[in-house]
Amino acid sequence: MSIISMLKSLKFKYYITIPLYMLTPVEQLVLNTIVFTLLYLLCTAVYMYFPGHAKLIAQRAYYYYAGDSTAIA
Repeated sequence: MSIISMLKSLKFKYYITIPLYMLTPVEQLVLNTIVFTLLYLLCTAVYMYFPGHAKLIAQRAYYYYAGDSTAIA
């Protein structure tokens, strides 16, 4: 499956899952703006905060495994 056909399939699923075909063009624009803004904010939050959170989880897992908090720093 090529990338173009995969993107077309995802677009089709998006339009069918969220009933955009029933909305006026202005309503579609507003809904798409809200959806893509929330998706952008989610991706930004994952990019900014996930590495620190993953490091914290790894430190806690090491502490629970080894019981030594001095080697973490």
